[in-house]
Amino acid sequence: MLTSMRNGLNSFLVLFLLGLLISSFAIWGIGDIFTSRSMSVATVGEKELTADQYLREFQSRLRGFQAQFGPEFDTEQAVSLGVHRLVLNEMIQRNSLDEEARLLGLVGAPASVAKAIREMDVFHDPSGNFSNYSYEQALRSAGLSPQVFEKSMLDEHARAQLVDTVVTANPVPKALVDTLYTFRKEKRQAKILNIQTSDIGPIDEPDDAALQASFEQFKNYYMRPEYRELQFLLIDPLNFSNEVEFSEDALLQAYDERINQYLIPETREVQLLVLEDEDTANEIYARTQGGETLVEIARDLLDFTIEDISLGETDFYNLEIDYNEVAADRVFTVAEGGATAPTQTMFGWHVFQVTKINAATETRFADVRGELIAELSSIAGYDAVYEVVERIEDSIAAGNDMDTVLEETGLSAINISDIDRNGLNKDGSLTADAEKILPFLAAGFSALPGDELILQSYGEAGYYLVQVNNVVEPELKPYEEVAGEVRTRWYNNERIRRAGVLANETLVAAQGGKSLDELAQNFNASVIETDIIQRDQARGNLEITRPVFDLIFSLNKGEIDMERSSTNDGYLLIQVSTVVAGIPNEDDIAYQELKQTLSAEISEGLIVEYQKAVAESLGVTVNNQLLEDLFNGGVVSSNIPGQF
Repeated sequence: MLTSMRNGLNSFLVLFLLGLLISSFAIWGIGDIFTSRSMSVATVGEKELTADQYLREFQSRLRGFQAQFGPEFDTEQAVSLGVHRLVLNEMIQRNSLDEEARLLGLVGAPASVAKAIREMDVFHDPSGNFSNYSYEQALRSAGLSPQVFEKSMLDEHARAQLVDTVVTANPVPKALVDTLYTFRKEKRQAKILNIQTSDIGPIDEPDDAALQASFEQFKNYYMRPEYRELQFLLIDPLNFSNEVEFSEDALLQAYDERINQYLIPETREVQLLVLEDEDTANEIYARTQGGETLVEIARDLLDFTIEDISLGETDFYNLEIDYNEVAADRVFTVAEGGATAPTQTMFGWHVFQVTKINAATETRFADVRGELIAELSSIAGYDAVYEVVERIEDSIAAGNDMDTVLEETGLSAINISDIDRNGLNKDGSLTADAEKILPFLAAGFSALPGDELILQSYGEAGYYLVQVNNVVEPELKPYEEVAGEVRTRWYNNERIRRAGVLANETLVAAQGGKSLDELAQNFNASVIETDIIQRDQARGNLEITRPVFDLIFSLNKGEIDMERSSTNDGYLLIQVSTVVAGIPNEDDIAYQELKQTLSAEISEGLIVEYQKAVAESLGVTVNNQLLEDLFNGGVVSSNIPGQF
C-alpha cells in the first residue's frame, strides 16, 4: 500500500545516509586526551566538532535505528550499545580526511554530485524519473535539508578522491595469489586406525589404596554444591493490575479517547499511470472508458507489469498528501474497477484506476469492553508499581534489610532454604516456586550476606530484590557415599591410560616401518581412509573433529601421529596418504574471488594506516567529560586509558 511505500522509501534513505556517513574504514584508537570543559566534543587539527553538530548527528543515527527497530530503541539503549562513541569516532574519521583534502586542495565536483543524486532511485517518482518533490520529502523525513545533504555529498566526493590516491594502482601480486590459492586449495587423504578402550583386555580389581588415591585426585567431582538461603521480592505490574475496578463512565471515556483505533476509514487499492502531457493522459483515460484496464494499457504502451503501476492500498488522507485533494476526491468517488479522469499534480498527469474498495469499519464499545478493562488495568498496574518502587528505594536508601522493606510496603517475599545455583534442593528436586525465581537465581549467587539491597528491573516494568541470608559452602562428600562413582571413574581412566600406552606402542611400530593395515590385525580392526579433504573446506561438511583435521594438514605425506578420539574412548593413529597441492588455473571463479578478497584486505589495511597517519599529523583531542555530560553524566562509562 502507499503508506508502506513511503515508509520503505524513508527506511531506504536512512540506510543510504547511514552508509554514506559510516566510513568503511576500521575503527582506530584515539588518545584519551582530556581537554578543558569547552563546547567542543573533539578537535581535529584546527577544526572543532561542536556539541550541537555531534548531537544532531547522534539524533540522525538514532532515528535511523528507530526506523529499523522501532521507537523503543531509545537514547539510553543506544548509549548502552556504544552508538554515541561510534558516531563521534566516525565524525573524527571523516573530518580528519576532510581537513587533509582541504589542505591538499581537493574538492568535490558539483556536476558529479548532481549527477549522482539524480541517479539515486530513492529520489525517483513512480515513473522512474528524478523528482524534486520526492527529493525534498525524503530528506525532510531524514531530518536533513538539501543544502546539508549536498554539502555532505561534496565532502564525500572529496574524501573519495583522497582515498582513491591511496588504494589506486596497488594490484595484488600474482605470486601472492598463486601461493595462497595453492595452500588453501590443497587436498589430502589420510588413513586412520582407531584403538579403543574395548581393545584393552580384562583389568584386575583395584585395591583400596588405588581407589582412595583416585578419590583424592578427582575429589572435585565429589563435592556437594554450595547451598544458600535466599529471599526474593518480585514486583510485577500484573500482580497489581487485578486490584483495580473501573466504572462504566471511565470505560466509555477510554473508548472515546481511542476512537481512531476503532474507526477504520475506507481504503482503496489503486493502480496509476503517470504521463508527461494532458493529451496522452486523455487518450489513456478514453481507453479505460472503452473497457481496457490500466494493466493492459501499461503492458501495451510501456511494457510495464502490474507491479510497476500498483500503489497498493491507500486511504484518502495519504493520497491527498502524496498527490493532491483533487486526485484523492476522484479516486474515492469512482466506482470499483473505474478509472479517474486525468489529474494534474507536480509530477505530471495521472490516471488512477481503483481495483478494490475496502469499506470503512467500526468496532463497537461492547466488542472492546474487555480489552479496555485489560488495558486500563495494565496501566493501573504500572502506576502502582511506580509508587511501590519509590517506597522501596527510599527504604533501601535508609539502609534497611529485606524484612524491613517488606514491613514498610506490605509486600511478601518468596523464602527459599538450601537451594543450589541450579535451583535444586538437597534431595535433588526442583525447588518450589522455581518458575518464578530461576531467572533471578544468578543474582542470588553473586551477592553475599549483609550486602546492600539493589533493586533491579526485569521484563516490562517489573522489578526484583534478592537478599542472601545464609551460605553453606561446598563440602566433600564422604568416600562411602561415592565409592561406586570412584570405582567406575578408576576403571574408565585406567582403560584410557592403557589404551594410550597401547596406542603409543603401535605408533612407535608404525614409525618404525610397519603399515597400519598390518598393525590393525593385532586389534581385529580395519583401517579407515578419509574422503578427500580440502584445507579451506567448511568444517560443517566434515565428519572429523577439528584436532584430527588440523593434524592431517600438519603432517607430511607418509608421516603418522596420534590424536585422542572425539568420543574419549580411545586414540586415533593418523597417517597422511595423499597430498595434492591446489592448482591456480583449476577454478577461475575461486581464484578471482581470492584475488578480490586479498585486494580488498590490502586496500582496507592501507586506508586504515593512512587514516591513522592523517589523524596523527593533524592532532586529535576528545573532550570525554563533555561527552559524558551530554548523556546525563554517569550513563557513559569511563574510557579505558589510551583508547576512545
